[in-house]
Amino acid sequence: MIRDTRTAGYSLAAIEQAGLSEYPGLAALAYIPPTSINARIAVALKAQRSLIIRLLVRRPLRSLNVCDMKIDRNLRCANGRWTIEFRAEGRALSQFRGRPGVYQMPFPADLVPQLEEFLAIWRQLLPGDDLPELFTTRAGYPFVTPVLNHEVSQAIHKRTSSAITLPQIRRMWATEFLTHTQDYAAAAAMLGDTVETVLRRYAHLRDRHWGAG
Repeated sequence: MIRDTRTAGYSLAAIEQAGLSEYPGLAALAYIPPTSINARIAVALKAQRSLIIRLLVRRPLRSLNVCDMKIDRNLRCANGRWTIEFRAEGRALSQFRGRPGVYQMPFPADLVPQLEEFLAIWRQLLPGDDLPELFTTRAGYPFVTPVLNHEVSQAIHKRTSSAITLPQIRRMWATEFLTHTQDYAAAAAMLGDTVETVLRRYAHLRDRHWGAG
């Protein structure tokens, strides 16, 4: 059985607040001279962490998918609409078990302004801005899952006193969504799993729902 992380006092709302708190604001750049490269990188990294955390609250991607997300390949914009897409040829799809060969979801509409700001301003300040990956490390390399989980968990820890990882956010998302909707098909599509997998992993939520009825 997967423990309901909300019983520990944490929720997606708390994770969202941590993501909002991590965002430095464009005004922060006004106080950092262009010659202070390291200071500008530091605030750009905060903007990046904010976007990652807030994205995960809405799209509970696996760590590997966040690491591998490439601009114009896995993150596309067509007719003003941003889409997240992974296909079978990418290693990031190796764990997806939803619609055969493809995972496709619209990028959260309410985060589009923050995404476009990140692409236009913050990402240009990071050492890895020439890489195809959307998110990069302080050293200018693509993320690997342990590094990504460390960055995200430490940022959340500053705001919640708990170092919550990406897999835990996925479980929190599934728990909250299924508790409110009992829509296992929609959860499977969002998680990139089969309905059978979601039913098996979160069977305790079904038992709780029917028991309450």
